Amino acid sequence: LEQAWARYRLTEALNLDFGALLVPVGRFNINHDDNQWILPRRSLVDRGVPVLPAKAAWAELGAGVSGALDLGTAGRLAYRLYAVNGVALDFELEEVLKAKPEDEGTELESKFEASFGPQRGPFDGNVNDNLSITGRLAWQPAPAHEIAVSGYVGNYVPDALGKGRTLWSLGLDGLSRFGGLEFEYEAVTTHFGAVADVAAQFAARALSKERAIEGPVEDGAFAKHEVEFTLSKNVMAKQKTGYWVELRYPIALTTGDDGLLTRGFSNPRLIPTLRFEQVFFDDQLTGISFDGNAITALSTRDARIGRATAGLGFVPRPGWVFQIAGEYTWTNQPSLAGLTNFLDVGGRDDSFALLLGVAFGF
Repeated sequence: LEQAWARYRLTEALNLDFGALLVPVGRFNINHDDNQWILPRRSLVDRGVPVLPAKAAWAELGAGVSGALDLGTAGRLAYRLYAVNGVALDFELEEVLKAKPEDEGTELESKFEASFGPQRGPFDGNVNDNLSITGRLAWQPAPAHEIAVSGYVGNYVPDALGKGRTLWSLGLDGLSRFGGLEFEYEAVTTHFGAVADVAAQFAARALSKERAIEGPVEDGAFAKHEVEFTLSKNVMAKQKTGYWVELRYPIALTTGDDGLLTRGFSNPRLIPTLRFEQVFFDDQLTGISFDGNAITALSTRDARIGRATAGLGFVPRPGWVFQIAGEYTWTNQPSLAGLTNFLDVGGRDDSFALLLGVAFGF
């Protein structure tokens, strides 16, 4: 479910919104429908990493207010302010047991692989025992221009893991049109409070629930009392910061002729598009090592991932788009693995993809 909400309009300046609301951090999440975009892949900031606390389309159960104010010659001001359930940590844990012969018997080695990170909150309850606050303020000095600031703050640690910790995000975004050129952008930074302590709480709790395997085991086997957590997919970082910028140049096609791209369409357009984006990880958590019940090491790294995309969209009518694009993704790390949630590239530090898409609304 991407969104399901209702709005009670009191005046243009004040609406009451409630339901599964789109969280207004940045501009993409509140305008995420694929038929509004020319490129077939969503951005790293909003989905491919993501920098947002939860990947787009990100909706939360909540309520709040929204509206718009006419500022006269100064333009127009629009706002949204919501209280929502908020994101919470979720994880999957898989244990792998390996046996190998040793002089003293058979050694059993236990390893855990964990997928660990925040997910949007459930619609049937509140696992954080408090509400998060989110909002966006957008200024439109002219019809062809908009600049906005947005934010989110709340606890991201569920009650089951003990002490709550604060997560906050700040965003800056905008859209401007200069003649036929469209320039759109978004920048978001997200900070996870005490991420090392939270990861340690998670690992220790998960370990305590597993079968104890230390010490001698029957038939001459013994267990190795060292457990290593390998964190798979894109995992937690103390801070993630990213941005994307997109340039588009819509070209109106001549109507009334019998061409392949114009036949039967009232307002067909070709839209060449370029997008450049980067995400920076500060203290990304990559592993947890144990000796007994004590954590011996937390492995972290600073990393960067970038992507450049060139594409072309054919819009035969409003709400429809046929898309083709080529994208190149790279990192300053030995591998892209663990930095995105859409690439599985093994040991490669770069990747090229050709994308085709079609999107429509009705």
